[in-house]
Amino acid sequence: MAKYKNKNALLWKTKRLIKNYFLLDLLSTILFTIELFYKKNNNILLYFFSKGEGFSDNSKYLFEYLENNSDYNQVLFTLEKELYKELNNVYPGKVVFGLSPKGIKTFFRVKHIIISNGIDRISFYPYLLSTKTKNIIQLWHGSLFKRLGFQVKDWDTIKSRKEYQKFTKFVVCSTMEKFMAASCFNLSIDQIWLTNYPRNDYVLNPTLDLSKEHPYLNKKTILYAPTWREEGHKVEFFPFKDVDINEIQKFLENNDAYLLIRGHASEMERIADLYDLDLNKTNRIISAHQAIFPRTEQLLPHVDILITDYSGIAIDYLLLNRPIIYLPYDLETYCSYRGLMYDFDEFVAGPKVFDQKDFLAKLKLYIYSPETDTNLRLSKQKQFHDNIDGKARARLKDNIDILVKQ
Repeated sequence: MAKYKNKNALLWKTKRLIKNYFLLDLLSTILFTIELFYKKNNNILLYFFSKGEGFSDNSKYLFEYLENNSDYNQVLFTLEKELYKELNNVYPGKVVFGLSPKGIKTFFRVKHIIISNGIDRISFYPYLLSTKTKNIIQLWHGSLFKRLGFQVKDWDTIKSRKEYQKFTKFVVCSTMEKFMAASCFNLSIDQIWLTNYPRNDYVLNPTLDLSKEHPYLNKKTILYAPTWREEGHKVEFFPFKDVDINEIQKFLENNDAYLLIRGHASEMERIADLYDLDLNKTNRIISAHQAIFPRTEQLLPHVDILITDYSGIAIDYLLLNRPIIYLPYDLETYCSYRGLMYDFDEFVAGPKVFDQKDFLAKLKLYIYSPETDTNLRLSKQKQFHDNIDGKARARLKDNIDILVKQ
């Protein structure tokens, strides 16, 4: 036992062994046996939401589209009582609470399950989404720019293969992403549907004018949306040695522009404490908190310039062919613990900046000459989006139709 000098490490490893080689296998056997006693209804599409997960993004857009363009019996299946109540008020008769007799019966009767989050199937207790008995269609929730699944560095020291959710089908936006998804999630390319994301139909054809509620969106709008850092790291907003928030504020005033800050939800809750950035003191640098703009795809059509780093939001934004500025201040560090699927320099669709002087210069250039770098953006757009026609949901429906008939 000398190998485990740290008692916490020994305890953690013991729990992993119990979970992976007893609980998961036991649960799988029990549920597989129960499945044998239920006749499947091939016309049901069940949207599965685990604890802590809301109804939004790709699942919401596909659900709403199929409600009007198909004869499928769609079911919203949640393990959260509050979400059940919320959804049942909007879609009465379409929502099932998973921890109920009706929920149990419904789950075992379905053959086709749709999810858009979650690669750790342990999070779905007391249910197990098994490809042995069901078709698990993964819509996903972001472009494959960062390493995911089996490509995350040292993934095997964190989880075992048993803890990763398996999929029957996986949705991507480009031919290039087909190979990335296959690598990340141990899939064959035949299991991957190249349809584009349902939410991107909205980005290309928006229907909601947010400027009525937020008039500043009628001005030049700049969105700063960095990616989430793991492993105890955190975002450094305005990561410049010569940073001067007052100067940025004056720049925005002089150019009649607004800079919206949208970090991870947990960061936005404590942005003043974590980053010494009090947005209550800046009338041109304002919060784009998830409580203000719950759905990013609804905000993007109002954005004139995007600022980001390694976030997949840049891939969605390429659909609009508008300027993007990158702040890769910690690229080497980020790649040391998470990593990217591509060579960052080969796939960016705009300038990389490292000091405030250059940052403000690039902002000014794009405010008055947004057509700058159009050809660069279009070339990257073609790499990340095979179909730019607003028909992702229709293609996805066609694929589901074929799968259901098999």
